[in-house]
Amino acid sequence: MRQAQKEERLARDLARLPELTRADLCCLWRRHYGCEPIPGLSASLLALAIAYRMQETVHGGLSGSLQSYLHDAAGGKQRSPPAARPQPGTVLVREWHGKMHEVTVLENGYHYRDVTHRSLTSLARQITGIHRSGPAFFGVTSHAQ
Repeated sequence: MRQAQKEERLARDLARLPELTRADLCCLWRRHYGCEPIPGLSASLLALAIAYRMQETVHGGLSGSLQSYLHDAAGGKQRSPPAARPQPGTVLVREWHGKMHEVTVLENGYHYRDVTHRSLTSLARQITGIHRSGPAFFGVTSHAQ
């Protein structure tokens, strides 16, 4: 099934969730989660969780770093949230010592001067000659958003 068809079906399925009975929602929960719903969970929370799972199936889930952050936060650990990765095709521009540096974000890396790098940090080191945070150097930290 094409992505556009999946998204159309998702929109239809999401729109009908508020019309379903609790029994229908429990059935959907079992289908999407593979287990029984938590006892006592309200119909509205069941619907929200099912809606999330439906969207996750079509659009993908949370990144590993965000899952780790949320897990730590739920356990009481405090740390900065992970920086969001720019979308593929984004061009990051940084001036350093009078020279402009342009980096294109790829699906699996960063393109800079005919070479693909795995991380922004390796690029920042190449440009500056010292180790530094690549996301901070290029202004894509969570604070810059």
